Amino acid sequence: QNLHALPANQSHELKIDLKDNRETASAKYSSFYVGTEFDEFHLAIGGYSGDAGDSMEYHNDMKLSAKDQDYDVYSGDCANKYIVGWWYYSCNHANLNGLYLNG
Repeated sequence: QNLHALPANQSHELKIDLKDNRETASAKYSSFYVGTEFDEFHLAIGGYSGDAGDSMEYHNDMKLSAKDQDYDVYSGDCANKYIVGWWYYSCNHANLNGLYLNG
């Protein structure tokens, strides 16, 4: 639902800060665009810098999959497998909506 808060049809910068116990990492994207509901919240992302790794590139150019909308290329259904919506390609390299599991 928070995707609606972004101004439509505009590119933005995105910064992701990750923390796990005492370790931190970040990823910054100079170009982050999410389409409207009419194009299934299509993701366009690029211009990576940081030390977290460019895991979002794997999901670039994907539509937002949800439990009732499967847009990934996986033969199964990533959104139901991982219980959350995301811009899955063939499941995930990055899933900031996913469950955080210790170990």
